[in-house]
Amino acid sequence: MLSWLLFSCCCFTSLSIAALPSAASLIFQYNFSDASFDQANLRFEGDAFFNGHVINLSRDTANGSLDYSQGRMTYNQRVMLWDSSTGEITNFTTSFTFAIFQGTIDHHNGDGLAFFLSPYPSQLHRRSAGGCLGLIPNCNTLNTTIESGTVAVEFDSFKNHWDPSNNHFGIDVNTINSTIYKNFTSRINTGIKITCTISYDGRAKLLRVLVYSKDNPEFGNYSLAKGIDLRSFLPSEVTVGFSAATGSAIELHQILNWYFHSTLQPPNTSSSKSLKLKLELGIGLSFGAFIVFVMALVFLIWWNMAAKRGMGMSNVPYKEMEIDDELEKGIGPKRFQYEELLVATKNFKEEKLGQGAFGSTTLPAGTIGYLAPECFITGKTSTESDVYSFGIVLLEIASGRRPIMPEAEPGRLRLVHWVWELYGNNVILEAADRKLGGDFETQQMECLIVVGLWCTHPNPDVRPCIRKALNVLQFESPLPALPSKMPVPIFAPPMDLVSPNGASQGIEL
Repeated sequence: MLSWLLFSCCCFTSLSIAALPSAASLIFQYNFSDASFDQANLRFEGDAFFNGHVINLSRDTANGSLDYSQGRMTYNQRVMLWDSSTGEITNFTTSFTFAIFQGTIDHHNGDGLAFFLSPYPSQLHRRSAGGCLGLIPNCNTLNTTIESGTVAVEFDSFKNHWDPSNNHFGIDVNTINSTIYKNFTSRINTGIKITCTISYDGRAKLLRVLVYSKDNPEFGNYSLAKGIDLRSFLPSEVTVGFSAATGSAIELHQILNWYFHSTLQPPNTSSSKSLKLKLELGIGLSFGAFIVFVMALVFLIWWNMAAKRGMGMSNVPYKEMEIDDELEKGIGPKRFQYEELLVATKNFKEEKLGQGAFGSTTLPAGTIGYLAPECFITGKTSTESDVYSFGIVLLEIASGRRPIMPEAEPGRLRLVHWVWELYGNNVILEAADRKLGGDFETQQMECLIVVGLWCTHPNPDVRPCIRKALNVLQFESPLPALPSKMPVPIFAPPMDLVSPNGASQGIEL
């Protein structure tokens, strides 16, 4: 049965690869802490510059006075927002981490930074310092607009007369006055690292913004959503990037990393190599392979039931062969002689036996690898056990390892246990497949592994639904906070295995 299962999964994977469409997309990503990153496709304007480990969007003290500074960093290639010949509009996702540092304790702080889309090519406007955030010139009156079009997500730390507060983020459409906004409960200019994920669904015409701090959970999670058809405000080809400004109030504005993915690619532009693309392919294939696995499991259960009912399908030789194979690998049940049991139990004395008909037994979680621990107790699969299997597949993709590796060194036999230990020691990236040679984006790899652990949580009630897991994988939701040590759940046995006197105990996995 194992051979048939592996053959089916391989066949389905091959067919899935052949059936995948070759969709054109644009993907790029930058980790600015790595000074060797390629700056060829980045454009710096005004006071923006790379200081060796972060992008400064406005001046720092080494480059003069901090007041009345403005700067931009943009991707200097055109980004296709929609196809003018077909009307098709893109879906895009961008994620970036930034930090804002207040200037001096005895000085007002401001003004803020923004991520924006504007017509290609785009350039920094003169007189766009202060509350204009480097976006719109001469924004000294309420609802000042710009004819050429700008859509932005602003992070504002200074209250101008058109602002709702001095600590908010909002969506700007052709104006510096946010059409929709939300106030932060914690200050954004204290230097903490803040992550923002912005996604646009072209079909639903919905722009979503998620803001959180991975390093400071007390900062909180914030979100905005706005229905908007970007074709009504922007041309088919746009510039994407960041801007920031100070006025009489001062602060530092820094970008630490940036990821961008659009489903439409401009003509004659090659897509960047990215782990994100590999992840999307892996997720698609894993769903297909998992379906085959579940079908095979159902068939195996039917096979065993049929044999027990005497339908002429004797599987005793096969089961013995399968058990022998597991014994050789050290992952199956251990066979004992009757004489050994007599010695171990002192001739089956009561104090040496488990309580009740079911007893108290400790089983290694995930003995079969893909099955959730509770399946060994209930004998049934569920939505939660399906999520567990999906999590195993994610961990396999990230680590390049099988769920169980009998030949592995001590402590690395079971994939989930090993990865969870690395997570608790804050070295989770050590689980990454060594064949990658470190050639991956750390944020994406960490996301893949953490979601894998989330889905394989020993407690079924804590596991996410597939939709929530995919939202995190697509950077539309923050990473979950997991315990540093892998929990040890206690499962109650099925009711039909509990003796009438209630002597049966739970089972610790």
